Amino acid sequence: GSVTVLAPTEHVEDLYAAADVFVSPSRAEGMPFAVLEALAVGIPVVASNIPGQAVIARSVPSCRLTAPGARATAEVIREVLALDPTVRSRQREQARAWILANAGLDWWSQALLATYDRVLSTAAGS
Repeated sequence: GSVTVLAPTEHVEDLYAAADVFVSPSRAEGMPFAVLEALAVGIPVVASNIPGQAVIARSVPSCRLTAPGARATAEVIREVLALDPTVRSRQREQARAWILANAGLDWWSQALLATYDRVLSTAAGS
């Protein structure tokens, strides 16, 4: 009775706007885009300690890692919700700055072009 499954929606921003914290208890993940989306709109994240999420958490204070299990996850959620609003605001700004520098559209574009340059220069040298 505590969980409501929602139908897919094109208006994900409405869900983020209603959230106090985003929880990503994944056991495996490639690039955790949902974690990045939540952080980008200012929602603190509680995420399982798996490689893709751990990379983000090492640099973004509003992304907190949790051990597996409901009790551990609930404890970290309580800690995040208890943070002073000033701390949460500062962390929100740090998250946005990190995402722009390390996962924003400009960063992705530059990384993609650098990859193409490497591939083309390797192919030309063959």
